[in-house]
Amino acid sequence: MSKTLIDCHYHLCISSGQACVENVDHLFEIMDACGLSGVCLQNITLWRSDTLQLNPLALLAKMRRPHQVYAFGGLRLPAPDATDKSGNYVEQLQELLALGFDGLKMFAKPTVRHAFGQPIDSPIYDSLLDYLENTGVPLLYHVGDPPTFWHSEQIPPACKARGWYYGEGGYPSLETIYQECERMLQKHPRLRILLAHFYFMGDSLDRLSALLDRYPNLLTDITPGVEMFHQFSQDSQKARAFFIRYQDRILFGTDNYGRGLGLEVDYVKAAQDKIRDMLSLLEREKGTFRGVELNGLALPMPVMEKICAGNFHRWVSSKPKPVDSAASLAYTQRLLALAQPESAAYEELIKVSSQMKAMCGGTKP
Repeated sequence: MSKTLIDCHYHLCISSGQACVENVDHLFEIMDACGLSGVCLQNITLWRSDTLQLNPLALLAKMRRPHQVYAFGGLRLPAPDATDKSGNYVEQLQELLALGFDGLKMFAKPTVRHAFGQPIDSPIYDSLLDYLENTGVPLLYHVGDPPTFWHSEQIPPACKARGWYYGEGGYPSLETIYQECERMLQKHPRLRILLAHFYFMGDSLDRLSALLDRYPNLLTDITPGVEMFHQFSQDSQKARAFFIRYQDRILFGTDNYGRGLGLEVDYVKAAQDKIRDMLSLLEREKGTFRGVELNGLALPMPVMEKICAGNFHRWVSSKPKPVDSAASLAYTQRLLALAQPESAAYEELIKVSSQMKAMCGGTKP
């Protein structure tokens, strides 16, 4: 494998959990156990009050390991029932970048797309996307979900139990979401955008190829869902040719995470197993993923080096942005004022604030 391995798609905790200060320690345990040279934290904040601590936690992680931790900030969105959903998105992004974030994470999973009620190509995002396009700030965007999630007989039971079945309840179709995204790309063709999870097109390589050819700044990652490596295995030679052709456009990511409040999980072993399985399928003709033997891609070492680190360095930077520690403390304390007292987010923000103060020499900004 490549000597340098960067996980471009890591979350502090699972989406059904509550992020906590201990997740920063979990991150470092995973990095050390898995031999990761760097990690990019992806923050999904949306309108929820239980995510107020996410951006501050990411800043704290960057402060503690400034040479290894990258982070993409999340925007605060208006509540779904708000009349005006335009938001101060550009101003929020400018603040995040000034604090030391390396890029922006946006999230259009069908549950969120449905609840927020705005299409991906809505004019409310135009100023933000114009700013990203003009400044070259990298954007990682989760758009859609696996096609099986729209079919009751195909969706994995565990995913259905988490509320990810979209075949009823007024959810937009996957094709509707794709059309919205592609109209967004038409309006903003110079975006330095990564469509996560292989854009859920592991079985539609020709369509993904056409998009990559049309938009030279478009990237994707191999952060696995439930289907991706199984799809590659079905025609591994075609998938291998795709990876070699687009070797400069594919990044390594895992969706690994630590243990959120109230959740028990062996996060280190889960991370090790996933990374081992992914690398085995990239490097060899045969491998396994979650105990199932699959056909691998047997990629050449120069291709592996690009996917594992080189492409991330070109897309983001060879080193993380430094954090403005004093401004990050002030930002954390401002969010603390928005949190409900005695809520989990409130308690965690107090802990983050305390650690930041100590790292700033014990003084307030």
